[in-house]
Amino acid sequence: MKKIVGYIIASAVVYFVFLISIMPATAVLPWVKLPPQIKLGAVSGSIWQGQVSSLSYQGLTVAPIHWKLAPLSLVSASAQLDIKLGSRQSEIQGAGQLTVKHNEILIDGLTLQAPIEQLTRVVALPMGLSASGRANLDVSAYHYTGLWCQELNGQLNVNELVVSSGFGQVDVTRAQAKLGCDQGNLVAKLVPNTNSLGIKLDATLDKSQRLTTTGFIKPPANAPKDFVNLLKFMGQPNPNGQYLINYTMAL
Repeated sequence: MKKIVGYIIASAVVYFVFLISIMPATAVLPWVKLPPQIKLGAVSGSIWQGQVSSLSYQGLTVAPIHWKLAPLSLVSASAQLDIKLGSRQSEIQGAGQLTVKHNEILIDGLTLQAPIEQLTRVVALPMGLSASGRANLDVSAYHYTGLWCQELNGQLNVNELVVSSGFGQVDVTRAQAKLGCDQGNLVAKLVPNTNSLGIKLDATLDKSQRLTTTGFIKPPANAPKDFVNLLKFMGQPNPNGQYLINYTMAL
């Protein structure tokens, strides 16, 4: 009798796993709550492996998005997915590993490449500035809990950056920012020796989507003339020749 019961339970478990394995990803969508600003395209495949034709957020579009779920991760009551963003023809490309647990999100080994023009659709530049170039984001670890930023170790590199205003344009030969967390807030730090314009900047993004930026610009002797002329609109430099930066904006 015990063997028969065991066979029945084992068969039920196998059948249940089989049902999950063939369950289409669209069947899970009603359970997923997304912010209203995020729009999904067509979803295909199963919960184990599939794709979304596109994801849009405030004018920024990533297409397509592929995922592959690691079955063994479910044993620890979590979902570990390998994510691939875009294709060879896509302007936005990336890949990484996403793990979702109860009230926790972990990202490991994320790489992302995107045009600056598209990113500024989400985060507008101050003082009517516009920019072009390409951003390369590398995140070795990100941990989200109840805090906006529990742990973050990453770096943002910008290549071929051109910043334009009504007074001309400035070519930035290099720019690199370190990414981390501070008291639950996401922080990006830019120091003068990692960019060609003498900029020191601390940018903080809190949970309420408020961006606070402080720092200074001390243009080097070989700074472009258009850049120096633009700085005059920031007021007078301090005795150390630094133009101070201090502003807050809501995203």
